[in-house]
Amino acid sequence: MKKNLFLHNGLLSFLIVLLLTQCKYTTTSQKQAILNIPSDSLSYQLGRIIVCKHIDITGKDIKAGGQISTELDISMINSKDLPSDRNNQNELAKKIATIIKNALQNKNDFDSYKVFFITETKSENAMGTITKKNYISFDFKKVEI
Repeated sequence: MKKNLFLHNGLLSFLIVLLLTQCKYTTTSQKQAILNIPSDSLSYQLGRIIVCKHIDITGKDIKAGGQISTELDISMINSKDLPSDRNNQNELAKKIATIIKNALQNKNDFDSYKVFFITETKSENAMGTITKKNYISFDFKKVEI
């Protein structure tokens, strides 16, 4: 009886160790996007192709499965006159990513660029303010732009 219990516990321990060693963890940390032009110059360049309430640019280091990648997220909040056609939206997103990439001090800092078109609405009720966000996104590898 003890032998079967030992085999059972040994097998269980082996399975737990196997499971833990096969898990892949992803960690994300911020990476600063350093511009080589003043931010008002960048705003002017972007404003020539799209008008929006606010622009957020966030760099990330992503470590997953022993691999490190970098991503630059570009959020265009409440854009005006956004094309309704997905292909035209993609073209616009690519232009935005290209402008941002060209404004970076080091154009090789990021492996990929993700452009988000975010629609943000706020409404009031008895409980306070409710913010609702909808978005579409487009991804580009640095070699594509």
